Amino acid sequence: MTDFSRWRLRHEAIPGEFPYSVVVWCTAPDGSPRVAIRAEPYDEQIAVWDTEAGTREADLIARDRQLWLEGASACFTTGDNGEVMAIAEHSILGLWDRTTGRPLTILGEHPDGINAMAVLPGPRLVTCGDDSQVLIWDLTPGDPVALAGHREEVEAAAVFTHDGVTRLATGGYDGLVIIWDLATGTEVRRFDLGNFVLSLAVLPRENRVWLLAGCHNTGIHRLDPDTGEVPWQAERSDEVEHVVVGTDPSGQSRVVGAGLGDVLIWDPDQPELEFTIPMPDSLTYPVSYRRGVLTLRTPNGWQCLELVPEDLVDGGGGEPDGDRDLIADSHPRL
Repeated sequence: MTDFSRWRLRHEAIPGEFPYSVVVWCTAPDGSPRVAIRAEPYDEQIAVWDTEAGTREADLIARDRQLWLEGASACFTTGDNGEVMAIAEHSILGLWDRTTGRPLTILGEHPDGINAMAVLPGPRLVTCGDDSQVLIWDLTPGDPVALAGHREEVEAAAVFTHDGVTRLATGGYDGLVIIWDLATGTEVRRFDLGNFVLSLAVLPRENRVWLLAGCHNTGIHRLDPDTGEVPWQAERSDEVEHVVVGTDPSGQSRVVGAGLGDVLIWDPDQPELEFTIPMPDSLTYPVSYRRGVLTLRTPNGWQCLELVPEDLVDGGGGEPDGDRDLIADSHPRL
């Protein structure tokens, strides 16, 4: 397992304190992470941050000053409106032009609140809610298509393509991960993992696709959507509730998990840990990991960490650039 001293604080991903948890995050079309924040519940603007750059790149005009951001967002490109952000304001699903900040339309309402969102081909949107429903939306107002199968709150959604077929995976408090055929709206396969499913991530490999499910108290499960097998349990993964798939500086895939303490990073083909990043608090969420840059949401703010090249550590002949100490010597504020 590699020394923790190879990690350092790159910057505070979003400077300052935000007293309310009015935050949603998503991935931009180029793969970089975006966070939308309303710093006060009645702010007229929703600030959009590029967390890797540490810059506030857009301000969206809030439709209703009394609504809070809650649960989920998505960012995608359309031919008509350029880059669009979809944001859940509690149970109301709306679209914004990310460049101008102006609201485009309200697609509708998902009863009882939206917990997760994903972009489907078309594009279309899928939302998952506290009412156990999975809803698929076109980008024009109208009734969504409902997928019935979960019995309790649905907390996670992931979209993957294998052999030219795009499918949707959803997971929730009933312990189920359900794979859906998007053409027919029917269930293809289900996994009963026995505990709350809190996150899902897609792990492409050479000729197949794995799904990773982060579960309360039972950790990461690697699922085979084709066979229904659950063949992989990583070292210390029982400490993980939230999981993302990302890339190291060389572009190789890595699995990042957190939730009950430390941030843990694995090579997806090996059960042994590659990195452990100690965290003083639980409830740390990995948001993205791209080319060795790790964005985290912690109870006290947002942090962007980076992996230091080995030749800059332990007398390797170089020094880290700038004034950013290695985290082993100067831990970020968490």
